[in-house]
Amino acid sequence: MAEPVLSSSTPSDGATDAFVNSTVELTFDDALLESSITKQTVVLLNSATDSVVQYDIEYISADKKIVISPYGTLTENTVYKVRLVGSDLAVFSSATLQGDDSTSLVTTITLTFTTGS
Repeated sequence: MAEPVLSSSTPSDGATDAFVNSTVELTFDDALLESSITKQTVVLLNSATDSVVQYDIEYISADKKIVISPYGTLTENTVYKVRLVGSDLAVFSSATLQGDDSTSLVTTITLTFTTGS
């Protein structure tokens, strides 16, 4: 089977003027293994400080979508990164994002977006 493929994101990679009070949504071509969707495999980072932003994470299986909900609002005019951890960065093979057939993401995917004011 093939590794998970990200088909779209909101905000999109490289977006500017993203809302500071909205969620991040990641949609995949195929279903994911829900138990692989953790805060170790899907990470939201403040790029300026390289620190993890506190968030909740949810998987909507019917839509093949991961929803990241930051606690509170994000900082205005700040670059953020969403990192989907593949086997190239994982400490353990079980610490990777996986398709529902347990095929791991091989190469880590990093998306960036900038919040507006």
